[in-house]
Amino acid sequence: MALTSQDIARVANLARLELRPDETEHTLSQINGFFALVEQMEAVNTEGVEPLAHPAAVIGEVALRLREDIASEPNQREASQAGCESVTDRYSRAPRRSLESAGRVGSGSAFRRREAARSTALVSS
Repeated sequence: MALTSQDIARVANLARLELRPDETEHTLSQINGFFALVEQMEAVNTEGVEPLAHPAAVIGEVALRLREDIASEPNQREASQAGCESVTDRYSRAPRRSLESAGRVGSGSAFRRREAARSTALVSS
């Protein structure tokens, strides 16, 4: 499977990339080189070959150092959410006014007031 310059241009367009002609040719040769390597690997007869779980398994038995996927901490959701004003469907909900007063959410009026006060203080000093 070989790509063409038009294929590279289309992918670059989809990725919102602007490639110069020399970059297009370089990318084309790299990708086609990759596909050639994949074709070589696919040509190897692997019938009857056991897949390896780990490359070191060729040497001998390998004890994988993976732990069991077991929860090690107890579920403390209720205790963690005890101080929350509102819990809906196991999720904590912060009051909107606290986010607005921090200038992070909403119309930005609190942020504008704070900036106006700061600029007034800078002008008067």
